[in-house]
Amino acid sequence: MRSSSLGVSGPLRTQTAGPAATAQEAVDIVVQHLPAGCGPAFLGTSEELAAHEATTQKQ
Repeated sequence: MRSSSLGVSGPLRTQTAGPAATAQEAVDIVVQHLPAGCGPAFLGTSEELAAHEATTQKQ
C-alpha cells in the first residue's frame, strides 16, 4: 500500500502549513491558521462584497 498525504499551503502559497493524512485533517490545519475574527467566506467579486458589507453594516 502506498503512503500519501495532502499538502496544506498558506497563508501564502510559498508557505507550508503542513502535510495532512486526510481531507479532514487538512481542513483542521487551515482552520487553525485563520486569523482571529475571521468571518465567513463570501462568494462574489470584491465589488459585490463591498456592496454587501455596506448594506449589512447599516442594519
